[in-house]
Amino acid sequence: MPIIWTEEKCLKEINKYQYNGDFKRKSPGAYAACKRNLWHIDKIEKLKVKINRHWTPEAALILARKCKSRIEFRISYPNAYSISMRKNWDNIVMAHLPEIKQKWNFDKCQKEAEKYITRTKFNKGAGGAYMYALKNKFLDQICGHMEVVGNEHKRMIYAYEFSDGYAYVGLTYNEKKRQYEHFYEKRGPVAKHIQKTGLEPKYVKLNNYVSVYKAVKLEDEFINRYKHSGWKMLNGVKGGALGGNERQWTFEKCLQIAKDFTRKEDLRLALGLGGLYNAANKNGWWDEICAHMTEGNVKWTKTEVLKAAKSCEFVGEFQKKYGAAYRSAKEGGYLEDVRSLLKKKINYWDLESVTKEASKYKTIVEFQKNNSGAYNYAHRNGLLQKVTAHMSKLTYWNLELCKTEARKYSKKYDFMLNSASCYNHARKNGYLDEICIHMEQRKWGKNAFSK
Repeated sequence: MPIIWTEEKCLKEINKYQYNGDFKRKSPGAYAACKRNLWHIDKIEKLKVKINRHWTPEAALILARKCKSRIEFRISYPNAYSISMRKNWDNIVMAHLPEIKQKWNFDKCQKEAEKYITRTKFNKGAGGAYMYALKNKFLDQICGHMEVVGNEHKRMIYAYEFSDGYAYVGLTYNEKKRQYEHFYEKRGPVAKHIQKTGLEPKYVKLNNYVSVYKAVKLEDEFINRYKHSGWKMLNGVKGGALGGNERQWTFEKCLQIAKDFTRKEDLRLALGLGGLYNAANKNGWWDEICAHMTEGNVKWTKTEVLKAAKSCEFVGEFQKKYGAAYRSAKEGGYLEDVRSLLKKKINYWDLESVTKEASKYKTIVEFQKNNSGAYNYAHRNGLLQKVTAHMSKLTYWNLELCKTEARKYSKKYDFMLNSASCYNHARKNGYLDEICIHMEQRKWGKNAFSK
């Protein structure tokens, strides 16, 4: 029986730990309940944070002495190399290592490329050869033998279909690796369903590698297609989860993904690409990677910016409607001229106004999302519990509650669609069939859905 965490139980659990990380790792249920209900946040913040002091210059130097060059050290001991560079220990740790510089040409790059089966491994193992080939525009030519896989900004969509009517739609940067994880490492909902039913699924490749921006949308579209065709989805999270993703944005990576867009605003606001925008902006690449974009772009002169500002009433409204114009004014040094034409919307919150605002929302999440100012005022002043008393609280499902909920539906599909948390709880705990025995049963065929 799962523990139902109350505010009092959570406080007792917090008091067992000295470090924040220990509380989060050893008591995830209590930690999640505190975050969800905003209980004892001040207590959690007062817990100590463990600092990993494993790496010292001496420890890194021991590993560096095993290598013959800096490149070998970087490849063999990436963590030691990274911490040495970040902490400016390189003069101590790598002083004895020669920095071997290779003079690359087409033949040498081609010979080096033959050692690798993917471009990602080629880039990591021989970055100099990779970059030389990229700059001299023969990378595609020497990488023709390599497997096509995605990377931090390319994904493909696939599905597994079971004969009992269940399906799973996934998104991955490496098709073969993901298949191996499903079947041999026994990871994920596909592996669990195989173990539970003994059925072997049919693998369907739904889409080739495309940009993350397109892949996220496509995965949701395919999930909805399967649902509407009557399949029961094994997906435990909303479509679009990207899995492991490198966060190191280089100019080449930013430029490659920017080619998929025709408008700067679309790229700036694209799901999952906030890191690209920040890196490009910080390093001064933004205009260069967007040089090919012409569609819908406006060249904001001071005259055009002031004209747009006059069409708005408040500063926030102008910033939201004309983000590019606002940034142009800020960068051009005439933002104060723009602000002088606009009003600043200020809300002075008190118990009455916050209570009135909170009454518009059904859940705490909805309240926080739509009016963070009122929410934060209530939180800071200890009014949150009072002003959100009318809001829906989370249901902790058990067998009896699930039975009561299931009686509302005559079809499993309607049950899953309208009460997903109850449906998933019953499925995970093995009594879904028991509580759905009164529902209409449909026989699923292998061809109920086709691409």
